[in-house]
Amino acid sequence: MESMVHQAVIEPHTVTLFVRGPRRKKLSHAAEELMPPRESWPAAAISGDAPEESRPCTLAEYQRMRAYLINRELIG
Repeated sequence: MESMVHQAVIEPHTVTLFVRGPRRKKLSHAAEELMPPRESWPAAAISGDAPEESRPCTLAEYQRMRAYLINRELIG
């Protein structure tokens, strides 16, 4: 299997949707391998907030994302 890297110019309202095909491995580390070390991340937007590690989204977050994409006619 060949590795691929996706790059995009991020402008206002840019949406990147990752769709994972049939699972071949338990985890995919593609995005993680591109991330800089946590200690090099910029300061949090709100003073005192710590950066958040990657985690699955909640049902409410999923529903908000889905509504956002439907409202912009990106998905049906």
